Amino acid sequence: MRSVLISRLLACSIAIAITSSIVGGATEAERLFYTADLPLKPGERKAQTQVFSMNPDGSDIRQHTSSPGIKAHASRCAARPWIFFQNEDALHFLNERQEEETFVSAKGVQYHSLRCSSDGRYLSVTAWDKVNKRGFIEVYELATRQRVTRWPGEYASWMRTRNIIIYRYYDNPGRPGKIALYIRDLDQPQAATQLLYSEKVGEHLYDIAEPQIIGPAPTDFVFRVYDEHEYFYYFRRLGNSFVRTRNQKPLEHHNVYTGKMGPSLEQGQLTPSPDGKFAVMTEHPWNTPPSLYLIDLKTRDSRKIAEGSNPMWSADSNRAFFNKDPGHYSRYAKARKFGEDWKLVYPKSLEGYEIYVYDFGTGKETRLTNNARYDGFL
Repeated sequence: MRSVLISRLLACSIAIAITSSIVGGATEAERLFYTADLPLKPGERKAQTQVFSMNPDGSDIRQHTSSPGIKAHASRCAARPWIFFQNEDALHFLNERQEEETFVSAKGVQYHSLRCSSDGRYLSVTAWDKVNKRGFIEVYELATRQRVTRWPGEYASWMRTRNIIIYRYYDNPGRPGKIALYIRDLDQPQAATQLLYSEKVGEHLYDIAEPQIIGPAPTDFVFRVYDEHEYFYYFRRLGNSFVRTRNQKPLEHHNVYTGKMGPSLEQGQLTPSPDGKFAVMTEHPWNTPPSLYLIDLKTRDSRKIAEGSNPMWSADSNRAFFNKDPGHYSRYAKARKFGEDWKLVYPKSLEGYEIYVYDFGTGKETRLTNNARYDGFL
């Protein structure tokens, strides 16, 4: 089955959020919030995932939640003190006293893909109707915790410099149909929604998702395509590769839209830096472990910085935190030498998904956690 390896890696990765918090009750410093499984207790078959935090150097680990449920995607909205995260289908948060509260929950609805406006005023979330198989984008004003608007769509994300949302609308989810990308200005609620791009999906082009505005204008957008050959990011239209070059040489890949039949690549987890100058994403050929690549958003050149997945930037844009299973990568590197099939390498080599940090100033990678068990950090 296609993408077996990357799907399993991402399903077990740590949700990371870079945020500011009071350390020791005296000075303000960055803290890394993440979700991780607790060790199974005797008789338990399903681990409990909780929210933790630590200093950027891996010290002072704290557990913040103890409620039942699988938690994921810890994140923060600008200067707000709250830490948001998914708990099963609901959206929860840690309040100013680090107590867990429910932000929004509804029967038959799964809330996911939470995003915050850069000014910390709004939070958007996809509300997926599990019965009717339809998604709705809901926007909440954080000062009042009230929902201010709701409309059909999915995968909303915010422009960095303005309160403009880009999102997709799929007219026939899960079946052949049309996917359209729109933008909506929350500061001009009376303005019409603007269509940016649309494509029919079904036979050869399977999906268009993860639209993001990555430039100074709302029309500077990218989206991730899933077709019969690749998962790949394109800029504004099919065939216009978002990443132009790798180490200042043309990046070759299986671009069926231009007729250039290079190697098939899988790209994902595109994450722009807070200062808007760079982005980090994962990329790998089929059936190989993912690596992290740094992208210059001005030139769209890229270079490999580390092996791993699930990148998240520090608030000052000087570091990237990410996950890696060191046992799997080291085993994979030796697979050919020992004549092993890649399909057999993965289940034999799981050690645990650890947290690492890459410093762009020094070019050094540092391991922050040492769990040495598969069920420690997932």
